[in-house]
Amino acid sequence: MPKVTVKTDANASAKTIYDILMNDDWSTLWNLTVNENVSIGPNKWEVKSTIGDLTSTRIETEENKKISFDIEGSIFTKMGYVLKSKGDTTNVSIWGEFEEERNKRILESAGGVLLEGLKRFAEFIEEGGDPDSFDKKQLTVTT
Repeated sequence: MPKVTVKTDANASAKTIYDILMNDDWSTLWNLTVNENVSIGPNKWEVKSTIGDLTSTRIETEENKKISFDIEGSIFTKMGYVLKSKGDTTNVSIWGEFEEERNKRILESAGGVLLEGLKRFAEFIEEGGDPDSFDKKQLTVTT
C-alpha cells in the first residue's frame, strides 16, 4: 500500500503537540478541514470535514511520541503522527497510507497543510495563546 510522509519542525514541546492531538475538542480549532468531530465510541469519532465525512479510530498511542488512526470513508486508510524532541523544538511527521498511487502528490500537499495547521496551533498554545482565539483560516493567507 502506498504511503506518504511529511515532516516539519515546530517551536513547541512534544508534550504540547501530543496533548493537542489527544484533545478531541481541539481538532476543529486547528485542522483546516475539520468542521465537526463527534465521539461515537471508545477511541472512535465521526468527522465532518470540508472534503467529506469519515470515521476515525485511534489504534495506537505512545505518550509524547506517536498516535495512529484507522480511517474509513476517506482517501487515507491509515494515518498517524510521530513526534521527536530536538532541544526546544519537535520534529513532527505525519504519515498516511492510501490505496491509489496516483493520489500521492495531492496527499503530500494535503499532509503539508495539515501539518502547518498543527505546527501553528502548537506554537500558539506554547506561547500562552487562548485556543478559542486561534484563527485556523489564517492558514489560507499567504505572507
